[in-house]
Amino acid sequence: DRVSSEVVDILYRKFTEKLSLSRNRLTTLPENMFLCIHLRYLDLSQNKFETVPASIFLLHFLTTLEMRYNQLRSISSDISKLNGLNWLSLANNKIQAIPLEIGKMKSL
Repeated sequence: DRVSSEVVDILYRKFTEKLSLSRNRLTTLPENMFLCIHLRYLDLSQNKFETVPASIFLLHFLTTLEMRYNQLRSISSDISKLNGLNWLSLANNKIQAIPLEIGKMKSL
């Protein structure tokens, strides 16, 4: 349930565009984890997240977010801050409601 120091080093590189942290039993991410402002693809599938980490909503260049097979129960309306998102995978979670703001995301 920890992110290795090697991964943290990658995240401090501004121009990292693709990152997969799938299958790591993660439940949380550090709030200031994503300093790689150009990240476009993020795979957090097959972990143990119950909510989408708030730090993700700061990734304005993100186009793909994979969060399949977690323990998600809800999605924050802040997801609408990801204007460039064109792929959102939330399959096989425990989501009970989806915020209306998702319907306003034109690129999805």
